[in-house]
Amino acid sequence: MILIGDTHLGNKHCDERTLKMLAQRIADEPNTYYVGLGDYCEFIAMRDPRFDPEELPVWMFGAAELSDIAKAEVERFLDIMGPTREKCLALCSGNHEEKILQHSEHDVYSTILDGLSVQGQEHRLDHRGFLSWRFGQSSDAKRGGSSTFHFFLSHGSGGGGTPGATANRVDRLAAQVDGVDVVVSGHTHRAQYMARSVWRPGFRRGLVHRDVVHCISIPALCSDMQYAERKDMAALPTGWTELEITPDSRTIKVSTNLSGG
Repeated sequence: MILIGDTHLGNKHCDERTLKMLAQRIADEPNTYYVGLGDYCEFIAMRDPRFDPEELPVWMFGAAELSDIAKAEVERFLDIMGPTREKCLALCSGNHEEKILQHSEHDVYSTILDGLSVQGQEHRLDHRGFLSWRFGQSSDAKRGGSSTFHFFLSHGSGGGGTPGATANRVDRLAAQVDGVDVVVSGHTHRAQYMARSVWRPGFRRGLVHRDVVHCISIPALCSDMQYAERKDMAALPTGWTELEITPDSRTIKVSTNLSGG
């Protein structure tokens, strides 16, 4: 499972090359799927007080693109991610999707959901929600039947100016839910991983077992944005996080791949 979020397509600092590489991997590898954590595009229109022409990529300089920036960004995002629609498990909405809906009545999140839907089935989680992923177990597994992994996915919120701030926000998310295997958040653009151990009742009376909850803050695929520099925010590496899930042994291996941005 590849975790994709904070791509900010439409900002010149978006790492489109990596996004296209991940889309190709997802489309080509039979057992590779993904979830989206929001802020897929920049979604800052020309009348938005946050608009900065110096942040636009070269492909945005056409008259058609500038007349409807959000439409141009969604079309480009779906051109890249469209071939992966059958491998998409869930999509969160980020604050950039929410702000353009609030101020411009432009529901780009629903447009992206429609573009990545399969036979009318959306992957909608809105800002946050649960995903349960069930696997049929192989014949040589110790017990037959199926194995289900539960995820709590959120775009995230608030500042993450320091590693401690990001860690605290992810930890607070994990404290809100029970019975999950993985908690994932974006928004702060800061890659972090923490593991929590929890005791849960066993299948037999009188037995308990200890589970690991993987708590993840994903890196962004966009860096060095001007507004971050104006606020003296630290430079952060870009990249992505992926989970290697082995259903028979109920193990999850978390890896984050980072670059200099």
